[in-house]
This record gives sequence, C-alpha cells and structure tokens, in this order.
Amino acid sequence: MNKRSVFGLVTVDGLVALIVEIYWGGAVSYYYMRNLGLDIKYQSIAWGILMVWSALDGLVAGSISDRKQNHLGRRLPVIRIFGPLMGLFFVLLYVRNPFMESQMGLMLSYLILLCAMDFCVAFLECNIFAMPLEEATEERDRGKVLLFETIFESLALLVGVGLIPMIQPDAGDDTLIFRTVMCAIGAACGLGIFIASFQMESNYRADIKQHKSIPIAQYIAENFKNRAFVLSEILSMSVMITYSVFQLGFYYYLDEVDNNAIMCYACAGLGFVIALLLYHFYLEKWGVKWLTVILSGASGISFLLGWLFGPTVVGGTIGCFGAGSSVVVYTLMYPLMFGEAIDYDEYKNGIRREGVCYGIDCIFCVPSNFVQIVFLAIITAYGYVEHISEGAQSLSAQQGIMTGWLLVPGFFMTVTTIILAVMYPLNRKTVRMIKEQISLRRRSDQVNRGEV
Repeated sequence: MNKRSVFGLVTVDGLVALIVEIYWGGAVSYYYMRNLGLDIKYQSIAWGILMVWSALDGLVAGSISDRKQNHLGRRLPVIRIFGPLMGLFFVLLYVRNPFMESQMGLMLSYLILLCAMDFCVAFLECNIFAMPLEEATEERDRGKVLLFETIFESLALLVGVGLIPMIQPDAGDDTLIFRTVMCAIGAACGLGIFIASFQMESNYRADIKQHKSIPIAQYIAENFKNRAFVLSEILSMSVMITYSVFQLGFYYYLDEVDNNAIMCYACAGLGFVIALLLYHFYLEKWGVKWLTVILSGASGISFLLGWLFGPTVVGGTIGCFGAGSSVVVYTLMYPLMFGEAIDYDEYKNGIRREGVCYGIDCIFCVPSNFVQIVFLAIITAYGYVEHISEGAQSLSAQQGIMTGWLLVPGFFMTVTTIILAVMYPLNRKTVRMIKEQISLRRRSDQVNRGEV
C-alpha cells in the first residue's frame, strides 16, 4: 500500500473507532438513561439483544463483502456506502422523535438505531481489518499499517474519554449543546470516512466469480479446516478476555488493595515498550509464531507471578507489566498471525476471505463480554462486600480481587501460549514459501489481465 492509501485507511479506522468508543464505551447508554429517562431494565434488554446482534452481524457483513465485485475492488465501495450511513444513524440517536414519549418507544428507538449503526460498523471494521492483509503480503508492510491504526485508534479513544465527560449534561439539564456536539461528531465522521476513502486504493483484483457458487454455509465452515486460523482465533479470544477482566479488575485493585498507581502505569508502559522493541528487532529472525509465543507467554507469566505475590504493590506492578505486553500481542501479533492463516487459505484454496474470518472472530470474542461476570463471582466468593467505603475490604476480599484480576487472564494467556507453541502449524520457512507462491500467482493474474 502506498503512503496516500495508508493515510486514508488509518483515517477511516480512527473515525470508526471514535464512534465505536462513544457507543460501546457507555456514553450513549448514559445519555438515554440519565437524560432521557430510559429504565435500566429496558436498557438491559436492549443491550442483551445488541450483544447477540453484534456477534452475528460481523459474519453477515464479512460474507457479503468477500463476495462483492467492483472495478474499485471489493472493499472501497463498502466503506464509501456504510461510512455515511453509520454517521447518519449515530446522528439519529440524538434526534428526538415522537416514539420516545413512552418507555417501550424509547427502548425500541434506542435498540433499532444501535443495531442499524452496529451493522454499518461491522461492514466498516471487517473491510478496514481486511485491507492491510489483502493488499500487502509482507509482515513488515502489514505491521506498519497496523501500528498507524493503533495510534489513530488511541487518539480516537482520547477524544472519546476526554471530550464526552466534559460536555455530558447532568440529569435535568438542557441537552441541546450535548446533542448538537454529538450530531456534529456523527456527521463529521460519516463525511470524513467518505472523503478519506478517495485517498485509498485497492490493488487486489482476484476473480471471485468461481467462488460465488460455493454455498454460504460451506464458505464459512471451510475456515474451521484451517488450523492456523482456528488457533489465531483462540489467541484473539484469550487476549480479549484478558482486556475485559483486567480493565474491570484494575479499578477494584486501585480502590481496595495497597498499591502505587504510578508504578502500575509505569510497569505497563515498560511491558509495552519492551514488547514493541522485540517486535521491531526480532520479528524477521523469530517469525510471527515464536515472537507471539514469547510475548503472550511473558504476559501470562507476569499475571500469574502478580497473583502469587498476593494483594501487594509488587503483585500489582508485575501484573501490569503483563498487560503492557499483551497490548502488542493484540494490536500487532494477532493480526499478523491472522494474516498468515489467510495467506495459507489463499495458497491452499485460491480464496481470500478476510471478511468472513473477521465475522467469525466477532463470535470468538463473545466470551469476553461475559467474563466480567466471572470476575464478580470470584470476588463475591472471597467475601467482597458492596457499598462500603474504599479500602475497607477484608484481606480475603483483596485476595479475591487479585485472583479474578490476574489469575483469570494469566490462565488463559499461559494455556494459549502452550497451545500455539505445540500446535500452530506455520513456521517461518513455510510462511516464506507461501508468500512467494502467492506473489507469483498474483503477478501471473496481472499479466493475464494485461495490467503488467
């Protein structure tokens, strides 16, 4: 991918990430409950339905996107259509309509618009995710795009976390300014994605007519015959579980256990920097498989060591080192391993189906939505008492916090590391051969089409 195309792609990714951060981060739910008066039980019903919908709409979006044909490529038209639609549905979330006068009408408006917007996001995310893997075959080239995407996503996160609390109205306050700003964000993101898409180019021109005859169920099911893909999804699930339970447990740790927050943040940063340096200097030497094994193993061991030290400053800081390392595993190593699995699928079957694979990934990530319940069950079993002042929990309850916070992600990351080390089939030599064959096949296709 050329620089202009990379800039367009990461801009689109950042704008989508901003919208996702606002509605999945709770700002929309908070507004509907606190300012519009949506009862919490109706909101719980809506979010339960949305979670199921979100797990499935990625699979639909990916299946459709993979099988599209257009002279611009199969990804760009989807981005140009669903970017503005996403912005429109986000704007409509903050526009009052007559159905919002009753609790049922308010819930249905909330649910329908969220589902419609999430459907657009599914199309956008699966195609944004697919393009670096589809357009580039080398890990370094893919890694550069993924790193820029991580930076732009972080900027979007900072905007969401910093801006929304500043302008969020209290219950009973006038909401005009807040709604105006949110509508402006939705409109700007939708328009920005549309404009940025014209900076992007799609050079992948595989002829997929022959694949349209494959029944959709078979088209999806064939992915599970690809062991590299299944194992990369196990890694994705483990890291998402780690993210989910670590973020929740960290709040409890800071409130209830003897700690040093600055040391925790510094150790997390150190883990991230060391993992990034290992990625920079040793990716080509060790290959994706073994670098992933080393970094995920370091994360798992750090979590387990932190848990063994118990509710102490040392335990928390060691655990945070593992969290920093796991960020690199999720943002760089998992996508690269995923890309190897897709390359192997193309090498073996002549098909690239990143879209449907992304949809399957959404399903694998569903357990991370429920693991927080496991954390709460663990701390309750250890004697955690709700609604008492901070720092007043018993030593047993503090140990329960450490167990839920560090033992759960430590278990998943360690087991996943062992599975990858033993079962992941693609070593550095095999991956190099696959990439060479794919490059030769693509060049041959270009010659046949008269492009070279």
